This record gives sequence, C-alpha cells and structure tokens, in this order.
Amino acid sequence: MNIAVKKALEVLTLHGLLDFYIDFRHLSRIIDNENIIFYTFPFEGRIKERYLATSDGIAQIAVDSNLSPPEQKHMTAHALGHHFLHQGNFTHINDIVQNKQEQQAENFAAVLLVPPPVLLQIQPSTECSLAQGYSIPLILAERRVEIYKKHGV
Repeated sequence: MNIAVKKALEVLTLHGLLDFYIDFRHLSRIIDNENIIFYTFPFEGRIKERYLATSDGIAQIAVDSNLSPPEQKHMTAHALGHHFLHQGNFTHINDIVQNKQEQQAENFAAVLLVPPPVLLQIQPSTECSLAQGYSIPLILAERRVEIYKKHGV
C-alpha cells in the first residue's frame, strides 16, 4: 500500500471519520484540529488550490472560489494531502519531485473523501455513480476505483 493511502487512512482514523461520507463539515473539522488557516480566493489561470506552511508551524490552504462545490471539496482534500505528506512549501522544485507529490496528494484526496468502509457499503456500479454519490469530480472517482483495484482499500 502506498504512503498516501496509508496516511489518508491514518487521518480518517485519528479524526474518527473512517465510517463516514466525508463532506465539508468533516474537512473543516480536520482543518480546525490541525490549526490550518483556510480560505477561498478567486485564483486566475491554472491554480486551483495552494498549500503553504512556514518553518514556524503556520499552515494555510486556499481554494479557488470559482470552482464548483465538488471541485472545492476535492482541492481541499488535495491540499490536506500536501499538509500531511509533504514538508513546507516548494516554490522551485524539479518536475519529478513535483509530479510525485501531486500524485500522492491526489491519492490521499481520493481515499480521504471515499473511505474504504463507506465505499464497500454502497458498492457503486460505475465511476460516474461514485462521483455523483460522493459529490466528487469524475477524475477523482476514477482514481479511487483504481486505488481500490490496486490496493484493495
């Protein structure tokens, strides 16, 4: 099992959310417990979220206010993936490290937003039904199914 999947399961367990459909209220609880500053901002261009952490422990997540609610939920979980998996803020990093970190944050978000026990309870027939049932973008639902097939969680 990869590190992002393990970390998402740890976070869900730590916050007592393993058996829940994860909505913004649950994400807010994690954000509050981690003392992260959260806000939305009308980003322009390709930026959809931004995670920053300083050396003195201040962390903040900004999510594009122009996104749909499912996309905002996805980007919030993605940014939490950076928080739990990666140290600080990297302005200049090579493409290989950046791509790996983005893949890890996406895997974290997929498992965080669709916990294994809840996925097994509803057993969606397609990625589309998973996306609709969990209010997540289709691309994240596809990733979640891929993780289930590969890791069984």
